[in-house]
Amino acid sequence: MHAEHSAFATSDSFDLPAIYRQLCATGYCDAGMAARLMAAEIEAEFDNAIPIAENLATVRDCDLVVSDMYLPAATLRGLLQHVGLRRFVHLFVSNAGKHRATIWPQLSQRWLILRHIGDNALADVTQPREFGIATKHFTGAAPNSTEQYLDGIGLTCISRIARRLRLANPYVPDTLEAELWNHFATFNIPLLCACTVAVRKQRDACGKQKILFLSRDCHFLSEVFLALYPGEPSELVYVSRGALAADVDGFARYFKLHDLDQSLVCDLVSTGLSWLRFSQSTHQSITFFALVHIDNHQYQTFDASELSRDLNFHFQSATRSSEIDKWSLAIEMLNTAAHGSAVGLDAIGDDFVPRFDTRHELPSALVKTLVLAQAAAIQCLHAQRHTVRQELTGLRDANSAIATLVQGLSAIDWINRFASFAICQPKN
Repeated sequence: MHAEHSAFATSDSFDLPAIYRQLCATGYCDAGMAARLMAAEIEAEFDNAIPIAENLATVRDCDLVVSDMYLPAATLRGLLQHVGLRRFVHLFVSNAGKHRATIWPQLSQRWLILRHIGDNALADVTQPREFGIATKHFTGAAPNSTEQYLDGIGLTCISRIARRLRLANPYVPDTLEAELWNHFATFNIPLLCACTVAVRKQRDACGKQKILFLSRDCHFLSEVFLALYPGEPSELVYVSRGALAADVDGFARYFKLHDLDQSLVCDLVSTGLSWLRFSQSTHQSITFFALVHIDNHQYQTFDASELSRDLNFHFQSATRSSEIDKWSLAIEMLNTAAHGSAVGLDAIGDDFVPRFDTRHELPSALVKTLVLAQAAAIQCLHAQRHTVRQELTGLRDANSAIATLVQGLSAIDWINRFASFAICQPKN
């Protein structure tokens, strides 16, 4: 920064090589080291560039891109290509032309500027308006309240992943698909990351060796767990409330193959009733964990004290629906799999093959949206696995984070109403 200020004092027009020449002149490094540092700085720019899909979609051929930046124009073009810009644009680069508002008279003489879009309220909005240029202030790049909350509790990398996914939203703003993507990125990804902390802690506390994630609700949670902890035993097992009750003996054999007695059974939301009855019917000891225990919802139709009285069924949860304002089934909608519910099992030799309902509660367009969002999220988690795991290890109170994120998701009225219509039957 000192070298940059020195270069700026010499001339209004300088670039990155000029800054490193200044470093060499002050004796900070030699030319060879300067070249390596400059290359590393450019690589860091590329590694940290986040595409904003909404803005990229508005760019037309021969539009003008204006930058106050000391990177060479060729490097800036490379950055634009790197984040997905596939149109030819004019590029105007200055060091402080926007900041000082000196470029607008010059640009206005050379181009007919219909509108300028930028995120700086002064340099991109107020100052160009003074020269008769229509402007639009883009505020979407700033971290939202949930991302700020995540950063505040030490989940900085997860906050940045959520922000990156939100900004990469490929759908037209204000459509149902775009809103679904945004809420998935903002709430669901950090929620499931925090859930991996809670479920691993519960597994260890119970002395279990394996985690059985229940489809469909835990379909994506199982993928998140695999992305972060691929070396730890876990499986996704295919079951539903109705199928479990209809074929107790078949599922008893099925779960025996999946080491039920050595496993923690994990569901996203549950009253616990179906698995309590399954445990009672099979006389099987079951250790069960739910992200959210439905304890005050209309679907909670039995005396919940049964859960604690039964000696064979051990039920724990990270939070309860009674602790969440406006609790709804929205979390189930965001975590649905692409296939329908499991309706039964077919025995094939020593193995079992699940049968799925051919229907799906959600419209195909929304299922596709969730599938694309899930794939993008897993790619980010793979790339940042070690940093995310380190952050999660330092998370002091995973259950509190889970409750806060479920609360935030439950506060979104439209998604709650939509989920209530789309998901008629909850998972027990």
